[in-house]
Amino acid sequence: MPLTLADMTQDPEFYKLSPEDQKSAFAHADPSFNQLSPGDQNKAIGTFKLKYLQSDAYKGLGEEKPTDWGQQAKEFGGTLATDALGIVPGLYQAVRHPIDTGKALIDAQVDQGKQAVDAFNQGDYLTAAGRAGASVLPLVGPMAAKAGEEIGSGEYGKGAAHTLELLGPSAAKALPKRVPVGPLIKNVNNPVEQTALDSLKGKVKMTPGQETGSVPLQRVEQGLENLPGGGKLAREFYQGQQEQLAGTAKSLARSVSPNSEGAAGAGRIVQDRLVDRISKIKSQATRFYDDIRQQAAKNQTTVQTGQTPVMGANGPLLGANGKPIMNPILTTFESPVDLVSVRSKLQPVYDDLAANLPDARKAYSPAWKALDNLMKSGAPQMSAMDFDQFLGAVKSIARDGKNPMLTSQSQRLAQEVISAGEQNLSKALLKAGPGVPAKLKAARGMVKAYYETGELAADLREEPAQLYRNLTSGGDSQIERLKTLRPYSQKALATVGRTYLEGMIEKATQEGGFGRAQGILADWNKLGPETKNLLFGPKTASDVENFMIAAKRLTKSTNPSGSAHSMAAFGSFGMLGKAFLETVSFQPLAAAKSVAYGVGFPNVMARVLFSPGGAKLMTQAISLPAKTPAGIAARANIIARLTEAQREQQAEAASEQPVQ
Repeated sequence: MPLTLADMTQDPEFYKLSPEDQKSAFAHADPSFNQLSPGDQNKAIGTFKLKYLQSDAYKGLGEEKPTDWGQQAKEFGGTLATDALGIVPGLYQAVRHPIDTGKALIDAQVDQGKQAVDAFNQGDYLTAAGRAGASVLPLVGPMAAKAGEEIGSGEYGKGAAHTLELLGPSAAKALPKRVPVGPLIKNVNNPVEQTALDSLKGKVKMTPGQETGSVPLQRVEQGLENLPGGGKLAREFYQGQQEQLAGTAKSLARSVSPNSEGAAGAGRIVQDRLVDRISKIKSQATRFYDDIRQQAAKNQTTVQTGQTPVMGANGPLLGANGKPIMNPILTTFESPVDLVSVRSKLQPVYDDLAANLPDARKAYSPAWKALDNLMKSGAPQMSAMDFDQFLGAVKSIARDGKNPMLTSQSQRLAQEVISAGEQNLSKALLKAGPGVPAKLKAARGMVKAYYETGELAADLREEPAQLYRNLTSGGDSQIERLKTLRPYSQKALATVGRTYLEGMIEKATQEGGFGRAQGILADWNKLGPETKNLLFGPKTASDVENFMIAAKRLTKSTNPSGSAHSMAAFGSFGMLGKAFLETVSFQPLAAAKSVAYGVGFPNVMARVLFSPGGAKLMTQAISLPAKTPAGIAARANIIARLTEAQREQQAEAASEQPVQ
């Protein structure tokens, strides 16, 4: 006797057939089936399937049995493949005929919701999640209930595959417009925060809430510390995160300088560097000047600079004309400079100083003595290097035209003498060698640096620790000091920078972990951007800046009062339930009410979230657009991890039961 449609559609094997085979079976049982349009054929099969899914025969298949996880994985992949051809017609049927199928669908969803609550009350949280997910999937026909039933009855592979099919690109087109198809959790970090967090990827582990900037999700993640089953894993995760922050900060400090010093040591290194620089500059300048003198000596000129009487036993010898016999005085000049024009222009300057400069200052002024000797010597020439010293004296007398002993006319004449004298000196030195003028310029620069460094060293004679504190206090006066120091004391300033960072790290870690990130960020900002660049250089300053911003974001507490008790923690945990159920349903709110307040679900979520790679998988599952292949794959991965975590939890719970 052939099977009737009623018998055939109550047989579980019938629903394992492909859509085409199901239609052939219908036509064999009732030839009039072939006379229906394709849409009506789908409608007929869908109506029988809904009745079957609500029948006691089907519900009886969900009895407890061992789960073969390898087989579930195979079924997951196989179901995706075999259902690919059948899902679109099913969706088409559901959307094309919503009035005919609506009541049955609503009944099925209501039934799934009731079963979700029952499963939750019995402690089977994953089953509750699956049934709750099925109860809120809108307008997708029999497969919604089927997916929930499969997950609820332990057929996780098939259920997950059917769920993903429902949420895949083809199904997404059939969903109502109010159903989100983008990321489940949007990234709300601003560009500065995102850059800072990206700089720590691969160095510091992060939760999905931290990576996306979602404060509600972070509140849930941190709330796991207060929930049974999740507390230990959460505490270990956040403790490990703070240890990684501390390690990264120490690595940053080491990259600034190889020298680790305290405040006094860092200040002393700066002072020692200045003393050492003064010594080196002086030695180098001396070598340059000695070399210039040697080269200038090769270009000699001998001229008569005067005469002296020839002395006899009774005094000067007289010539035939009755006058003393005179011998010429000959002087040899090295690369000589003519003084005739110089004396002429300097006469008013000399007269002003002679009249206005007090005798006491004349006696102790090297500049006055040099000018006085030149004006009285009468020598027509002067050796180039002696003339260089004389020009230095004139420069000091007319420094910036502010000598109170000189009239404005004398100041102007002094500047003209300096300019003309420099040109005469360069011409004289060129005769000694083509590179000698340039070498003299370099030597003068060394002398200038010598005096500037000496002045700076005198300015930095405070106690070393105080010097360190001053250099790291910011402010315009310290910036000028740093600007002067940096060109020739970068290593010393790098030591100051490392000392400063290590001080902040010590402040952040003195209570264990890496707390007070907000406080040390405030300290860092007090330095100001210019001081940071001078102490660390732009690149390192930017790296430290990113670290400080990221550390503040990662260590921020969403419950700073610490007053949340158990029920408050359970309440905030609803967001994490929402995130999980969005993975399988896109309709989280109703489902979250069914599964968010249990002790088993926190355990499962903590196992995944705080396990190696779990946070990354979760982040992908909630942040990738749902319609993309990557988004679908990410949700498949996280479902598999959640399923495995549920299995581990159940196995541990079973092992803790007393032996009967």
